[in-house]
Amino acid sequence: MSAPTPASGTPRVLVIVWDGMRPDLVTIEHCPRLWQFAQDGASFNQARSVYPPLTRPASGAVSTGCHPGAHGIHGNLIPNPTDTRTPYLTGTRETLHALRPLRDGGVMRVKSLAESVRDNGGTFAVLSTGSAGQAMLLDPEDVGVMVNPAYVHPERVAARVGPPPAKSVPATAVNDWLADALLDVVLPEYAPDVTVMWFCEPDHSQHAAGLLSPDALSAIAGNDRRFGRILDAIAQDPRPMTVIVASDHGPTRVAGYVDVPEELRRGGFGRLLDEGLILPLEGRARGLASARRAGRPRRRGLARGPGVGRCGDLLARDAEEAGQGRRRRRPVGRDRPRPAHRPPGQHTHPWTSPGSDPTRHSAWHSPPAAHKSHHGTLNPDDLASTLNLGGAGIRSGVSDRPAGIIDIAPTVEQLRGHVTRLDADGRVLWEALASLRPGPAAGEVTTRVVARLDSGTVHVETFDGGTYLHVAPR
Repeated sequence: MSAPTPASGTPRVLVIVWDGMRPDLVTIEHCPRLWQFAQDGASFNQARSVYPPLTRPASGAVSTGCHPGAHGIHGNLIPNPTDTRTPYLTGTRETLHALRPLRDGGVMRVKSLAESVRDNGGTFAVLSTGSAGQAMLLDPEDVGVMVNPAYVHPERVAARVGPPPAKSVPATAVNDWLADALLDVVLPEYAPDVTVMWFCEPDHSQHAAGLLSPDALSAIAGNDRRFGRILDAIAQDPRPMTVIVASDHGPTRVAGYVDVPEELRRGGFGRLLDEGLILPLEGRARGLASARRAGRPRRRGLARGPGVGRCGDLLARDAEEAGQGRRRRRPVGRDRPRPAHRPPGQHTHPWTSPGSDPTRHSAWHSPPAAHKSHHGTLNPDDLASTLNLGGAGIRSGVSDRPAGIIDIAPTVEQLRGHVTRLDADGRVLWEALASLRPGPAAGEVTTRVVARLDSGTVHVETFDGGTYLHVAPR
């Protein structure tokens, strides 16, 4: 598929997410079709995920163009306001529906791309081999077609795609099932204006077998084969289509696992744990505002206490967590009111730069598990994202400007010519678009330091209206 030639008319848009595909893995050896697609189209070599770089917060960012602090899905686990000791698991549809009474009827606190497409007269589809909750975050209000192993909507699509295979390592059969559903049913029979397709690989195999393991490399090759099928089918269709390929986060090797409650007890937080004032949440914690009142230091933007054992750095926000309604500036994205089930603080595990390559890292993680690689810290490898565009309306080139998964929704809206737009933290990726940019030039990148951690310095970069996390390792 050749990228530079703009098409006449409004293109359909296909967004394909390779879960956990770190950009340095996009090579001619590992995935030649994706590599060639990146060479022919537009590539962003400074693309980032959001914090925490976990699948469900990142799914919400792809869906809304917002950081988790705005869209409200702060982790794979989030605090439960009715039971402080039992968090919500956001991987199920039932849990996400349970958020509605807390959020004026919505799953997320901001509008989604699916709703924007519908409101602008278009049609939308989601196909995903992630969890049912992850897929739902891409279309939280069920406005379009949904194909997921746990939930297919509407029923006539379920009858056409058939039952899904079981998920294996690598998850070859179930992802082939998803590609078949796209090419045999969704595209030819429904022709959605915008489609988001989410492959659970290579993240699924990287967790189970490790980064660059034979299973993980086989998963990448399988995605590339499916991607090639999709590009070949698009090339036979006279209707213009833009393709965006992204990853939600990157992986790191596991340096070791941390028993967070035990480490916090060693650090003197046992009473707060026993009273339910701190609830560890896989890299986040509820109640660190109380921990601050118990003697933790504060700094502007992100407050940070000394590392507690191997938990790493404690982070807390100068916002309205104490329940007093005061709103102050957040370090990333836009300031919006936060309810009680927002985690008032977070911690990030430390990471190291093993071996001779200082650009690659390994990190400590929690909870103890059998994962061979993981993600979720402020490690630069966890935050690194693949982002390539090609097809109708896209010009070729490489951009070194800050960009990320929060830019996908605004860029899709621009490609589709939406009259009403999302209130996003991201920006339109004008560097990739063949159409002329209206208005003034983008300007310079501005940077401010928001935290100095034991493992690195956290910056917020602002460019062309978008806000992005950047971490410089020590």
